[in-house]
Amino acid sequence: MSREEVAFFGQTDTGRVRTNNEDAFVVRYLWDEQHVLAVVIDGLGGYEGGEIAAGIARTEVEAYLERYPDGERVQLLKQAVVWANNRILEERRNRPEAPRMGCVLTAVLVELGERRVNMAHVGDTRLYQYVEGRLGKLSHDMSLVGYQEEKGFLTEEEAMNHPQRNLIDRDLGSCSLDAADEEYIETAVFPLLLDSQLLLCSDGLCDMVTSARMAEVLAGQATVEQKVATLVEAANAAGGKDNVTVVLLQFSNGGVERLVSTADAADEVFVDDRVSVTEELPDTVPVWRQMDWTGTLLAVLLVGVSVVYSWWMES
Repeated sequence: MSREEVAFFGQTDTGRVRTNNEDAFVVRYLWDEQHVLAVVIDGLGGYEGGEIAAGIARTEVEAYLERYPDGERVQLLKQAVVWANNRILEERRNRPEAPRMGCVLTAVLVELGERRVNMAHVGDTRLYQYVEGRLGKLSHDMSLVGYQEEKGFLTEEEAMNHPQRNLIDRDLGSCSLDAADEEYIETAVFPLLLDSQLLLCSDGLCDMVTSARMAEVLAGQATVEQKVATLVEAANAAGGKDNVTVVLLQFSNGGVERLVSTADAADEVFVDDRVSVTEELPDTVPVWRQMDWTGTLLAVLLVGVSVVYSWWMES
């Protein structure tokens, strides 16, 4: 796949309610024009802490991958996320004024020549694929509400309006991680398809805009830049209750221009690419999602985790 067959763009916006932007993103060529890195990050922990954590994650993921270009790509991406996590934890310990700082993220490393997409994911940012008129979610929300929505216990509308929507089970910065850990970070590898689009976003988009509306925008003939701007505008028109970040990668048979991304509260921004995936959910999902518990028992356990986590965050 050549550079002319890839278009990418990213944008982040403070929204209509927040006064600062704790989101960040990356979308750029990495190493050469056969690899594209795209990351969406959502900061947690209050005004200053979330912004700091998101900035550390953005910087450290890029820096790690630049330093270590050799190896299996999905493992490199995972190691970069582990490295960023431990750097956030270190900074958190040095900042008593930001004791809850952390972030969640979704990252993809696209191999154009091998037509492969590698994903590493923690939290409730999301990765979608749009292909042949269908929008599918490839990442899994690490939250009780997200799990219930995926299993059909809640409708999309019920999940979007649920009071515990933003209670997550995992983030970066809360605990030390090791690259050998097979459970904490969700990883997956997907095939890269032509005439497909990859959408990465913070929950400022998916909490405000339905998947049907996202698909409607992606189905249009607008440029990648215009599609991203339309999605951000849709989130703000729906209330803009949170920061919203959107990165879109589009893949075609050629003739697609490269664009330059914009941001209102992040430094460097890029754009890149197009990728695609199978319609099935990834096989490599966290162990807690693979266990064959009944819906009731799992819900009870996850509620307990959410309550304890919420108490800990407030303490």
